[in-house]
Amino acid sequence: MAGSSQENSHFYPGFPTLDHPYQSFWMKYPQARFLQTARSHPDLFTRLCGVTLILTGMRQGELLSLAADCIVKIGDNYWLRVPLGKMHNDRYIPLHPEVKQLLDEWISNNPPQKSYDFIFTRRGYRFGRSAVADAVERIGKKAGINEHISPHRLRHTLATLAINRGMPLESIAALLGHRSLSMTMIYARIANRTVQQEYSVVSKYLEEICNQVKLSDGIEAS
Repeated sequence: MAGSSQENSHFYPGFPTLDHPYQSFWMKYPQARFLQTARSHPDLFTRLCGVTLILTGMRQGELLSLAADCIVKIGDNYWLRVPLGKMHNDRYIPLHPEVKQLLDEWISNNPPQKSYDFIFTRRGYRFGRSAVADAVERIGKKAGINEHISPHRLRHTLATLAINRGMPLESIAALLGHRSLSMTMIYARIANRTVQQEYSVVSKYLEEICNQVKLSDGIEAS
């Protein structure tokens, strides 16, 4: 990819890794457009995919593996039980009220027979990964985002924004189901790149202002 296309892109270029896809995220305005578009999409499954993935950071396989008993109340709060996945361990993450509402609506419209049944099925068969990828792609196009957006990219976006907002690495690792902090540290490196790029923009703007300002009459530069 040419340098000019990277500079004009809403998405920062990723970092190569060994056993998982490249890390990348986009700035707040395309992210906001994506979330707003997902919230208003007329198709419930598309709406659920977009909102849930960007607010939870789940992998698409984990989303498709959610069972009827995935919503758990602990004390006064609701949690989402994310099933056995890539790291071979179930985990519980805070359940965003908007995600809970969408899951409740989906389960109400598509009631499973047993508590351990998958909730995303059609005629007895689980939805495939392409269903989630297509839903995310539909939202991106409707939002006017020209770049390809994958479900995994939404996961990386949430993690990187969490880093930039000061969320501890241990909390991000627990949220994403990382086995070690070395996986989470990928996002810290991206955050450092964000600081560098944003500082470059600010310093350039400051320099432009300085070039336009002339010393006032009677004031000499020291």
